[in-house]
Amino acid sequence: MPAMRFPLPAASSLNFVAGILAGAGINLVTTAAIAGTANVSTAAVAVDAVSWVLAAAFLYWAAQTIQRGEREADRDIGPRGRLTDDEARQIRDHHERRAWRRARLPMALTVVALAGALAVLPSVVR
Repeated sequence: MPAMRFPLPAASSLNFVAGILAGAGINLVTTAAIAGTANVSTAAVAVDAVSWVLAAAFLYWAAQTIQRGEREADRDIGPRGRLTDDEARQIRDHHERRAWRRARLPMALTVVALAGALAVLPSVVR
């Protein structure tokens, strides 16, 4: 019986979310620049914006790691018909597990940066 699998997000989905996170940080800086920072600390805005962009960068790193694993699996599997479906699935599973192991650090750093961004946000939005 094969090991139980759960769906993992695709690299393209992670890249999409990374773009949203980067946009949040850039939007924060733009809004502060246009609206002024009379009631808000400039340092708080800068720390929050950098945290959002760092979360985006770490998530992009994770997405690229996962995408590299997918490419390596495709390369090892080669043209259709060379391997049985079971062999191809085993190769793909191996590369997927390896890629997700490598993506743990950037994913953890994403969570830390995002937690930091959300922690600073109340001091920015008053």
